[in-house]
Amino acid sequence: MEVHHVYISQKRIPQPRLILYRLTEKQERDREEKWNCLFNHDNDLKLKNSPKTFESIPFKFLGQLSYSIYLLHLILLGSLSCYLFKLFYEIGILYNISFLYSFILSFTTLILISYLMYKYVDL
Repeated sequence: MEVHHVYISQKRIPQPRLILYRLTEKQERDREEKWNCLFNHDNDLKLKNSPKTFESIPFKFLGQLSYSIYLLHLILLGSLSCYLFKLFYEIGILYNISFLYSFILSFTTLILISYLMYKYVDL
């Protein structure tokens, strides 16, 4: 890497130079193959299997609950998730594991309360 120096008040500070390079043909093909496996060939940014994926039962269920989830998620994040994380962390569970436990319990609670709200309030 080429280095150029800049002088600021009699001090020499090295500045790295940005060097642009071209991808080899193999690197370019690999990059295109990775993108083509996700997107259609007409570059309209639609996932290839999105109609099949989003028509599945779990996604339809979450779609029905989406407004209830939207209304409740901030309340649960601010109260239940914080409380659970603090509880797990204070009893000696590792930070990452505390986050995972509190996320799983909070998400499950969010889905259950959202379902009840959808069933008894929204309909």
